[in-house]
Amino acid sequence: MTTDFISASQAQDLDYVIVGGGTAGCVIASRLSEYLPSKKILLIEAGPSDFNNEKVLQLKEWLTLLGGELDYDYGTVEQPMGNSHIRHSRAKVLGGCSSHNTLISFRPFKYDLDVWQSLGCKGWDFKTMMRLIDNLRNQIQPVHPRHRNQVCKDWIESCSTALDIPVIRDFNEEIRETGSLQQGVGFFSIAYNPDDGRRSSASVAYIHPILRGQEKRPNLTVLTNAWVSKVNLSGKTVTGVNITLKTGEKYTLSPRTETIICAGAVDTCRLLLLSGIGPEKQLSDLSIPVLHNLPGVGENLIDHPESIIMWELNAAVPPQTTMDSDAGIFLRREIKDAAVNNTDPALNPKRIPDGTIADIMMHCYQIPFCLNTARLGYEAPLNAFCMTPNIPRPRSRGRIYLTSADPSVKPALDFRYFTDPEGYDAATIVAGLKAAREVAKQEPFSKWLTKEVAPGPKVQTDEELSEYGRRVAHTVYHPAGTTKMGASNDEMAVVDPELRIRGLKGVRIADAGVFPTMPTINPMLTVLAIGERAAEMIAFEAGWRGDSKARLVLFLPYSAAAPFVGEAPIPAAIRPANFESYPASYVPFTGYPVPSPGPEGRARLVIVQVDRRSAVLFRQQLLDFPVAMLRADRELEIFAGDGVPVLLLSHQQIADRRKEQPIHVMLDSLANLVAEHIQDDLPGHEEHGPEEQVSERPAILQRVDHQDDLHNPVDHDRDARDEVQHDEHGEGAGRAKAGPGFEGRERDEADGDAGAVLVELEADEAVHEEADGEGRREAVLHRHDVRVDRVSRGHDAGIEDEGGEGQHHVDVEEGDDFLAAWSIPTVSTTPTHPPLHHDHRHDHGSDMHDRRRCLEYDRVRQLDVARVAVGLDPVRAYDVRNGADDGAERYRRILAQRLKVPEAHRGDGVRSPGL
Repeated sequence: MTTDFISASQAQDLDYVIVGGGTAGCVIASRLSEYLPSKKILLIEAGPSDFNNEKVLQLKEWLTLLGGELDYDYGTVEQPMGNSHIRHSRAKVLGGCSSHNTLISFRPFKYDLDVWQSLGCKGWDFKTMMRLIDNLRNQIQPVHPRHRNQVCKDWIESCSTALDIPVIRDFNEEIRETGSLQQGVGFFSIAYNPDDGRRSSASVAYIHPILRGQEKRPNLTVLTNAWVSKVNLSGKTVTGVNITLKTGEKYTLSPRTETIICAGAVDTCRLLLLSGIGPEKQLSDLSIPVLHNLPGVGENLIDHPESIIMWELNAAVPPQTTMDSDAGIFLRREIKDAAVNNTDPALNPKRIPDGTIADIMMHCYQIPFCLNTARLGYEAPLNAFCMTPNIPRPRSRGRIYLTSADPSVKPALDFRYFTDPEGYDAATIVAGLKAAREVAKQEPFSKWLTKEVAPGPKVQTDEELSEYGRRVAHTVYHPAGTTKMGASNDEMAVVDPELRIRGLKGVRIADAGVFPTMPTINPMLTVLAIGERAAEMIAFEAGWRGDSKARLVLFLPYSAAAPFVGEAPIPAAIRPANFESYPASYVPFTGYPVPSPGPEGRARLVIVQVDRRSAVLFRQQLLDFPVAMLRADRELEIFAGDGVPVLLLSHQQIADRRKEQPIHVMLDSLANLVAEHIQDDLPGHEEHGPEEQVSERPAILQRVDHQDDLHNPVDHDRDARDEVQHDEHGEGAGRAKAGPGFEGRERDEADGDAGAVLVELEADEAVHEEADGEGRREAVLHRHDVRVDRVSRGHDAGIEDEGGEGQHHVDVEEGDDFLAAWSIPTVSTTPTHPPLHHDHRHDHGSDMHDRRRCLEYDRVRQLDVARVAVGLDPVRAYDVRNGADDGAERYRRILAQRLKVPEAHRGDGVRSPGL
């Protein structure tokens, strides 16, 4: 857990101190403690922990956090050209603004990073940033279909028609492939878990696994409710910081190696100024001793301002949403390569052409976002829809400065909105308001609208729209640039490309303040990438030699001890010294999976290097087994868990196969069991009851966003698959075609049901079942309650609903359709609980019943496992139980071919964890 206390001895025994447990700070703390296990690291957060705080963790609650106790809530000085009443929310909680914002997630554009390079930011190129973002641990995906309401869908359709722009299925995929976004509209990518609506913030992704005990980091301390008041210098070396704990106790922390400041674009420069690091005149005027004259501190303040246009709706907005701003639009208003004509050399000194990349962005809000419009007398409708055109690459620049040497006095924020001499920023807002009105005229979205509330039809001319747009403007909460990165000859640059403060030793800055210019898009992923890169640079200087190709470590329970291919050892020359004690280490290895060295009984490792590009590691819980879901850039998602082999196929291979043949689903290990004695040997098994463990265990299905969907809905034209259709309950299922069964195979052993049947996806449709005898339509599929219960030739595929009613059985023959689903049933280990689903109307005999009882009572519980296998020829079903028959041998050969493993290294074959 986090702590509000640190002892005097702890305070004097630190290698690294990280100031600010925000978006970048959480990343750095997690990565440094992983890369440098012998170093002691302290992460300091001024606010409380977000761990188990549902008000913070639930993404839909983001609006309730603004202006509350977890918000610094900075005001704005008078803005003669804009709105002087803007409040700037800055999070005061672990995770920082990623615990406070909407988590809209975009990769940065290549153009923006090319400009950074031209400003002297060597090493911050597009390729490097893509690698860093690929390594992020956050769960990021487009808004899930269950959260896409009809208003938003109609708005997207009308945007596309009215403005003649394409619908973009995945903005980040577009940026990855082309380097930018042109004109287009679509649902945003969000860092969240669509299963429960929780955030996948920096703290959730990087710190919570440590707080839960899933990752062991004894070298990391997370100190909350601690205020850093000063950075200490000795000559030109930063020696540490002064802190005040929640109890009022004060300490001076003096890390042996470095202090890393990650307090954000506002509070990092505030801390530096209060410490005597900044513009000499400003500090002297406030009688603050000047310890290091650095004129750029607090200058170059940039933000994404946006305006608003609002309509009243004729009906309530449907409730499905992630956080009320699920989609957006990108437009281009200037002529091609207009950026080369920009007269401000600080923005684009080498005249880098910007082509036709977007220069207008609009969010949609499905709520009455009327704080600023109401101030001007506009009504606040109960049901409203807003479009908010913003300025992706603003040219106005502001500053942050102190008005007092008292640390309790907030700094002054002067954004100088709409003050660029060319009038570019104001003109961008006007163009966005005009485009929004065109969308509002277009069906089907127009059918939702009653009237335009603000600014209303009387405001028509460019001058009127500009006046209105600037007066109701607000922030998208993206302050940046106040400690900018730059070349050594730029006197206003505060940090160098290694993020070191110019002229000082022992200190770095890693947050949005280092942006030299504003990225075109929402910058959260860019800040996370800054954290990743900072951790790499710091660790490298300390002797870490992790390869930039990001080797992946997959964790398997030791019950799956047999390697997939061979027993190739890890060469000692490339084995990290901490390999035995830190299984999360990155281990260089190319070729095929290998087992780890180490004592019998500890979790085995399977190590894979994705050679072409980097990859990302997720950790998920499987009865306290360490497991990992991996997603590689341009690679198929990989899941390594209990009895699930690794399959590597490039993204392009997948795309090509989709054009040629249907996707196939393999339902594997329908009764995949874990023996009780194995569970007892696992660390931490006593911390959770079996019911809690099973309920937390995620469904395992490749390219699936939620347990209630059979596969991830994708564009039909692109991937030759239909989209999942939802009923009023938001539930759905795929209709599958039965593959060949287990012809004549006897199932006499307790784990005899552990087999596989290949099935072919056809169409998707909502699945309903009559229940309770009253004709009420109930969705059959529910989370945790539906199972495919015995799928093989001559037996039934049983599907049951939550209450055990509405059961539906069909005899499955080869080629027949049946409803394919999966479950994570919470099963008691006591004899009083009924066995696995058994329908007495279709009794298979007492021997079958007895075997199922044996499965239930002797093997603790059932875990259903499903996996997509792309491109595997569904000639027959493969029984991979114990790897002992012809089916397993054939399956082993297919996997070996996919992995391109040399014949000499194919070993004993693929093994499922026989118990």
